[in-house]
Amino acid sequence: MTNKGMLIVRTNPPADFEEELNDWYETDHITERMTVPGFEAARRYVIVGGAHRYLALYDIEGIGVLQSPRYLAVAGDNVTPWTRRVIRRGRFIRSPTVQIYPGDALTTQASRLLLVGFHGLGQGDAETIVEGAKRSFIGKPKVTQLRVFATTDGDNVDFFLVVEGHGQIDTLLEPDLFGSVAECLDTVTLYEPYS
Repeated sequence: MTNKGMLIVRTNPPADFEEELNDWYETDHITERMTVPGFEAARRYVIVGGAHRYLALYDIEGIGVLQSPRYLAVAGDNVTPWTRRVIRRGRFIRSPTVQIYPGDALTTQASRLLLVGFHGLGQGDAETIVEGAKRSFIGKPKVTQLRVFATTDGDNVDFFLVVEGHGQIDTLLEPDLFGSVAECLDTVTLYEPYS
């Protein structure tokens, strides 16, 4: 089995650019990305109880999709003028990731999505992250799905937990269950679907 991938995109646009960002996503960008073979789903979220913080998740067949000729034809130097404008102003953080647990699950419809990030770790920390995540979330009320993703930059590995469910699922996170890697925990953000 080839592990599925996910492109995790966070953005915090200036207030005066928020409407254009949302128009671009809804009328242009997501539609364009979903025409690329290997893109399986795209969903957007907005932070719960905050302002101007957005999340887009693109489920992909595998990380190689982001190097395919069809993707490269609409990415990088080949983006539209509108996309170029949005990228300049949108304050994007892109994280192309590989799903390391369970490996083949897709994003579902849930009323809440929790994004948890651990940054600056190594490949050898994957098992600790997965086990801590499972102990924090598997079998807990209101949790409908847990996935763990990794992205590598040189020797550094960042891990993301994507937890789907309902209600205040952020309160279920138990950093102590991650042992020494808990010191690399730097993102705990609760989102709801963008409407």
